[in-house]
Amino acid sequence: MIGLAVLPVMLLILFLILAFRWRYPVAEGRTVLRLFGALIAILAVLAVVAQFVRPEADSFPYVGEDAAGELDDIYGKVIIDENPDAVPEDQILIRKTFKIGDGTLTLRTIETADEMSYIQAVIRSHKSEDASLTIFRPALIANGYDLTDVLPLPEADISPDGQILTLGSPLLELTINQISGPDLPPFSKNDGYSSYHRLPIYLITIPEGTEVKTEGPIDLIEI
Repeated sequence: MIGLAVLPVMLLILFLILAFRWRYPVAEGRTVLRLFGALIAILAVLAVVAQFVRPEADSFPYVGEDAAGELDDIYGKVIIDENPDAVPEDQILIRKTFKIGDGTLTLRTIETADEMSYIQAVIRSHKSEDASLTIFRPALIANGYDLTDVLPLPEADISPDGQILTLGSPLLELTINQISGPDLPPFSKNDGYSSYHRLPIYLITIPEGTEVKTEGPIDLIEI
């Protein structure tokens, strides 16, 4: 695969050499050939170096295939069991406390939100006067490797008066280019593209009697 990547560069260099020779003829053609051979050797060395410094799967922690159900566990605890307090602390990405003015809270999506990708928001009420926003850490497990850290972080913004809560990153997507190993030929059956996505879950806890409105593609569930 690396050879294919440097092939256009090699062809460009060859074209430049031939163009230079045509404009400024050289007495001996061997000079051009030697120059071209030296450039090819340099490119070969760079290709070998790139082979060793490119990221490997071992740079991501291996957690096993069973960890892929981690997000389903969060979804089950928060939405199905209606027990978000059962989610472990290490699965909570963000927790913010704020006050809501005038007893009305508007949940809004960012302008770039895709109408085809709804934000998953959960509302619950309590007797306290404070409101809180909790964002659960989305997990991405691919082939047993934990790629969670490469996901973009979910976004959330609270207006100064606490009346507008803007939620972003409805779809956290990662596309992986899977290439064959060094011992396999290019374009083997092991090559391909894989796309993974995760939907973060936003939990909003509000004082009793607070009116909630939504603007944009938000899937709002009350527990």
